[in-house]
Amino acid sequence: MDSFAGRTVRDDRDGYALIMARQDNHPRIGESAPDFELDLYDGTGRIRLSSFRGDRPVVLIFGSLT
Repeated sequence: MDSFAGRTVRDDRDGYALIMARQDNHPRIGESAPDFELDLYDGTGRIRLSSFRGDRPVVLIFGSLT
């Protein structure tokens, strides 16, 4: 679990400190991405990232709409 998830940033200084603390919070080159599971868009089930391992490349794109 990401220890930074849900943290509220109070001001610019706090935001910058959070960015600096998180800068190394990622898989390294050659490491596997952390496994996770998501609901299918049509609600018919769930899918796990690891189900694609060794089968085909997967691109993950994360963003915010806020």
